[in-house]
Amino acid sequence: MLRLVRLGFPLAAATCLIVACATQPPPPVEPPPSTPVVVDNNVQPPAETPPISVVQAATEAYHSAADAPLVLAKIQSSGTDPASLSVEDQGIYANLLLATGKYKPAAEMFRHVLEIQAGNKDALTALVLLTGLDGDTSSQKALIDELVYRYPTDTDVLNLQAQNAFSQGDSSGARSAWEASIQSGPTPDALVGLAMLALQTKKTKDAIALLNRAEGLTQANDLLYSLRSQAYTTLGEYLLAENDLTHAITLMPENSWYYLDRARLNLLNLKKPVQALADAEQALSLDSSLFYAWEYKAEILESQGKAKEAYQAYRKALALEKNFRFSYPAVATLAFRLQDYPQAILYAHEAAKDFPGEYAFPIIEALSLRFLGKKSEAQTVLEKNQSRFPRGTTVNELYRFLLAPENDTYLNAALSREPKENIRVRVQFYQACQYVALKAYSSARAGFQLASESRLPGIPEIAAARDWLDHGF
Repeated sequence: MLRLVRLGFPLAAATCLIVACATQPPPPVEPPPSTPVVVDNNVQPPAETPPISVVQAATEAYHSAADAPLVLAKIQSSGTDPASLSVEDQGIYANLLLATGKYKPAAEMFRHVLEIQAGNKDALTALVLLTGLDGDTSSQKALIDELVYRYPTDTDVLNLQAQNAFSQGDSSGARSAWEASIQSGPTPDALVGLAMLALQTKKTKDAIALLNRAEGLTQANDLLYSLRSQAYTTLGEYLLAENDLTHAITLMPENSWYYLDRARLNLLNLKKPVQALADAEQALSLDSSLFYAWEYKAEILESQGKAKEAYQAYRKALALEKNFRFSYPAVATLAFRLQDYPQAILYAHEAAKDFPGEYAFPIIEALSLRFLGKKSEAQTVLEKNQSRFPRGTTVNELYRFLLAPENDTYLNAALSREPKENIRVRVQFYQACQYVALKAYSSARAGFQLASESRLPGIPEIAAARDWLDHGF
């Protein structure tokens, strides 16, 4: 759903387009020729040049939306009653209010324009966007219906109708409006909209064909390249997908989602973690609330062995989305590795809920409790979970040793028989942690040394053993 909202032509964003277009300074008023007029052989004086309006004079200083506050202030300081302005000037004034975030006064002025000139397209369009911002969907639909009634073949109106239908989840209505728009004359917006619908229904190649047509009309539509990147990713054409995302970023460098999409592509498909990390950080510099950017950053930093930075990034991610369950295993092992025992208890407890077959999380929780001096609580956690693992197995013997640490004979025997290196290495790490709790530091160091010598990839306990050797325990 998030993806569809982001790509669904949000009406709030479209407001900026209306403002940018409608508040452009009007063309200079050309004075009429000053040639004397001859009437009945009498020479008449030349007609006087009509005065430039207050709005026209003020908008001479308008070059971009950043100038809107200054231009608006000039008009207001003149003492001119906006209601006395011409319809054209009222429209400009309303858009200046819109550009400066004064949405209610802007809406009032656009309604005043409609009272004077019913069916004014710009005013109706602006009110569609403003009612959308207010969440007034019924008024918004009525305004769109009036626009379509008055301008049934106008491609801008039909695209607006389609975008609104799409944002409301009405794919059929959106398709009808975009197809009607194309019949009036193909536009990039209509072709891109139909491509979105094609992607929704898994018609990837159809989407690419539509987007290629749109590109033939314009190469300045960033959404076009973002969507085509999605299509290429679905087809496994990852380099083409990356190229299109790079093009989208060039066109819209302030869009944090494009960096996030390229980060995901580089991380998961192109296996370029350095580039993925750079994109995730750029996305966060634009919007620090992007959960997945923190998640990607954490994963990459962890793979690079940067435990502290990865741990902080995971915690940022979970602060934004605590129900993202897949983060808990990684953040639990990192918290324990970095000896943040209070957090390790919480994270390991959560991770165990989703991964009941994983033996390490109850052990992390119990050892963290033990390091904090909560021996009885640690014992309860261990007793509750030991029975889940068959007697005689290395893991069961680890639980027995943790419950009765005065005798490690059975555990050592099980380790000597254990054929799987990954189990042997992980158990040796937690055995060494128990030696730390017992203050048997020589035995602990030996256990950490054995675990750290393994070259198995992707085992968090190996990295943790090296950290504990290097930084102390």
